[in-house]
Amino acid sequence: MDEAGAFRGVIDFNIAGRDTLLNLIMREAPFTYGDTGESTEDLTPGELARRENDEAVRYIKYALSVAGREYCFSDAERELALPLFRCVKPLWWTNRECLDAAKTDDDIVAALDEAERLLTEDFAFASEMEGSKEL
Repeated sequence: MDEAGAFRGVIDFNIAGRDTLLNLIMREAPFTYGDTGESTEDLTPGELARRENDEAVRYIKYALSVAGREYCFSDAERELALPLFRCVKPLWWTNRECLDAAKTDDDIVAALDEAERLLTEDFAFASEMEGSKEL
C-alpha cells in the first residue's frame, strides 16, 4: 500500500526461508510420479479422489524420507508438515474435479467426506522426515 492507502503490489514470500523444501514437497511430490496404470473406469468420483489422495500421501511421505537423507528437517518443519498439507491438499484441484464430476447427492457427500478426511486424519508425515524408506 502506498501512503494514501492505495494498492501498489504483492510480495510473495512463498519460496523464501527454511520452509522452501517442505512447501515444494507438499505441492510437487504427488505429481512427480506417474499414473499407477490401474483402471479407474468403475470408480465413483469419491473413490477416485480417495485413491488419488492416498497416492499423493504416499508420494509425499516418500519424498520426505528421501529428502531426510541429506536435509535435516527442523522441529518446526516436522510440526508444520501436517498443517501445511491440510492447508494445501483438501482444496487441490483434484478434489474440485471430484465435486464437478458428482452426479448424485451420494457423490457430493463422498467428495466432501474425502475433503474432511484430508483435514482430520493424521498422516504421520513427521515420522517420515527422519530418514529414507523404499517406495
